[in-house]
Amino acid sequence: VNIIIILSLIKLKPPLKKILISFAFAIFLINNSITFVTLTGSRPTSLSKYQKARTLVKQQPQKQYLIDEVTARFVFDYQLPENSIDWNFSHQAPEFWRVALKDKPNDSIWIISTAKAWHEPELPDYPKLKLLGRYFESIPKHPHDILIID
Repeated sequence: VNIIIILSLIKLKPPLKKILISFAFAIFLINNSITFVTLTGSRPTSLSKYQKARTLVKQQPQKQYLIDEVTARFVFDYQLPENSIDWNFSHQAPEFWRVALKDKPNDSIWIISTAKAWHEPELPDYPKLKLLGRYFESIPKHPHDILIID
């Protein structure tokens, strides 16, 4: 945006100035296209899922909770429960996250975003964002939706 403002202040011949400003604006739109698509097509998550996760943690404080960044922010507002581990780093290198439900310890509960579920072959795939009849395979329709795996 600053480049567009600077270009508008530079004294150039009108056709060249219009071309440069149009080019800078096109680059800005291309650079932010994923953000625009996500903001336009994504849908909010029901708050009842977040409340269900918080209730589960209160009822079973002795369990170990593997949570991701979406859960940390939207469910717990970064006030993480005791015995919580970052799901992204819950396994040894080089895989980091758990690769199968069979690796999940019995005394742990996973609370992760549905967009992370694609890592696990046994978990359901997340709904993809659809905009103007086109599915965006890497953008979830509900980016802050969570999945509780007990």
